[in-house]
Amino acid sequence: MACLFGECPQRAKVHCCPGAERFPRLGDLVDRAVVAVALRDFFAQLALIARQDVASFGNRFLQDADGESRQRAWDRVAAQAVGAFMTPTSAAGWQGTDSTYIVCGQDRSTSVELQRFHANRATRSVELPTGHHPFLTRPDLIVEQVQMLMHGGRRLE
Repeated sequence: MACLFGECPQRAKVHCCPGAERFPRLGDLVDRAVVAVALRDFFAQLALIARQDVASFGNRFLQDADGESRQRAWDRVAAQAVGAFMTPTSAAGWQGTDSTYIVCGQDRSTSVELQRFHANRATRSVELPTGHHPFLTRPDLIVEQVQMLMHGGRRLE
């Protein structure tokens, strides 16, 4: 499969999670330098992910989870076509929709800078002190944010 950086494998072992939409169509972005860095980092990460084991995977994607959760997540890692991350889309689900972007402040996989870049396109964003998967590791913080949204930004006691 040809890409901007030469030949890429047809399939690479990557973790499966929501978030592939964070790679928007290249033509939709003004700052091509950000795209170049994101793509460079993405392909570098593919090479690292393919060589991971449960410990390195856990340290990168679930450093704020317990060992059992890390193992269960690693057991579910599956091959995924690289095209799932790089194929241009015709629409973005978040456009024209009230949205909140959760920036994971301690993410070791997606840089905080790249997350903030994408968060700027959402209706609102919040930065939480979590790793890559706060829905798994800190559901309490996610619930708190949802409740605040439902109650006009007021924290429930």
